[in-house]
Amino acid sequence: MKKSINNESGFSLVELLIYIAIFVTSSTFLVAILTSVTRIQLRQGSVNTVNRQIRFVSEFLERKIQESSAIELTLGEPTTKIVLRMPVETSDPTKIYLEGGKLFVKEGTGSPKAFTDTNVVVNNFQATKLENPGGRAVVETILAIQFNTENPKAKFERVVESAMTRISAANFDSNLVPTGTGLNIGTEGNQWENGYFSGSLGIGANP
Repeated sequence: MKKSINNESGFSLVELLIYIAIFVTSSTFLVAILTSVTRIQLRQGSVNTVNRQIRFVSEFLERKIQESSAIELTLGEPTTKIVLRMPVETSDPTKIYLEGGKLFVKEGTGSPKAFTDTNVVVNNFQATKLENPGGRAVVETILAIQFNTENPKAKFERVVESAMTRISAANFDSNLVPTGTGLNIGTEGNQWENGYFSGSLGIGANP
């Protein structure tokens, strides 16, 4: 007598449900990790763009202020426009101002040019002229730049306050006043060659 053995392999319903639960759980974790990584990369891109623009604007402003021969701003009064007198006629005057979320520069009679790109929006730009003893003019600036996007997860704004000094050995936009007594103009070994004055000159006494 022969016995018939029916040996069938397969998954039971319980095993199938376990496998499905494991797959769903793993997929959920993977999706969460991918979403988190994408969000971090998106925001980091916004941060990098804003920081790059702030660095460029700060370096541009500092260079222009240092190159100027005078800063035509009302002392202590915040403004959204910087007016610089330049020693080169083609770039005199140089105006830097905020308009429509962008920073523009206008040199001499040339056309205004935006020096911030479309990836960012300038929400605030203020400049205040201050004076330091010794012929130094300081411009304090407040700059607020935001990444230009409608995606709330990519939004990023940074506000930077800085001070920039115009130092020139030959040009001053304020009185040259010593900060103490017994100070000299030049020394025995380093003498000035010529002096030109349009008014009275007092030596040892008032003119």
